[in-house]
Amino acid sequence: MLRIRDPNKSRTMTAAPSKYPQGKFRDKGCGWCGCSFSPMGPSHKYCGEECKSSANSDKYYRKQYGISLHRVEELYKFQGGKCAICEGTGFKMREDLRSNLHLDHCHITGEVRGLLCPNCNRALGLLGDSIDNMRRAIEYVSK
Repeated sequence: MLRIRDPNKSRTMTAAPSKYPQGKFRDKGCGWCGCSFSPMGPSHKYCGEECKSSANSDKYYRKQYGISLHRVEELYKFQGGKCAICEGTGFKMREDLRSNLHLDHCHITGEVRGLLCPNCNRALGLLGDSIDNMRRAIEYVSK
């Protein structure tokens, strides 16, 4: 069903703090870290940009890979912040990324394997995650 906006309806925000008798919104717990903060509006869920970014990353990892941001951070610590293949620290493909390493997973089972630098992650993808292709590449490089 198509909804048509009522032209007589006001477009102004009704959630402005000045519209509330107390003059501001009540303090509430951050949706990520749980600490108490003074929100700027009723939909303000996080105490700062870092918590907002962490919550968004967690949501992404859970949806895409079925694991939490905490699990990704555990993998990072376990691997010492290095690529599981070349042991390099990698580089950021974009400035807005949280880490230099990418979460690698099996494209058939969806199971997370570890963290890889962008080059190793790309190499596995270009070799089609094929062990036979990797063996042939090793033989080729060894000649």
